[in-house]
Amino acid sequence: MNLSPRIIALLGAECTGKSTLCAQLRAALPAIAVPEYLRQWCAERKRTPTQAEQRQIIAGQLAAEQDAVSQARTNGMRWVVLDSSPLLTAIYSLEYFNDNTLLPEALAEQRRYALSLVLADDIVWVADGIQRDGPQRRNAVQRRLLELLTHEQLNFQRITGSSTQRLEQVLRLTAQFG
Repeated sequence: MNLSPRIIALLGAECTGKSTLCAQLRAALPAIAVPEYLRQWCAERKRTPTQAEQRQIIAGQLAAEQDAVSQARTNGMRWVVLDSSPLLTAIYSLEYFNDNTLLPEALAEQRRYALSLVLADDIVWVADGIQRDGPQRRNAVQRRLLELLTHEQLNFQRITGSSTQRLEQVLRLTAQFG
């Protein structure tokens, strides 16, 4: 029997620890980890995307996710962990460009995931290249994310504390899946 792996989507504004937790979960579960496509995109082009390129970011993230699901199936792994999801791209598009056209597709994708985990912005903000705008922008995006998830009645869990505490919280959640 070849079951589809369950997907964990890590959500949170910039510098909330998504990449760190993704790497920890890859090792602890084990899981296939899907890096944030936006980070790769920005590194290759040495700039941030324009409004017209936001849909391309979502497509790249979804393609990487599909590849990871196939790889997990092939290797008999139960989990795929996303370091970001299309929903965050849609929220950034709303925040930066006042463009909400990506939200319907992104919300539909988000509803497919086994776990949607919002990492709290309770860690120190650290500059990280061209993708980082600062703690004020992080706070605004985080607020928008939580408001949208609540308004859309998407099931999500808040993950807080130190790196170790965050990992422990997620492992308890995954254990509920048997």
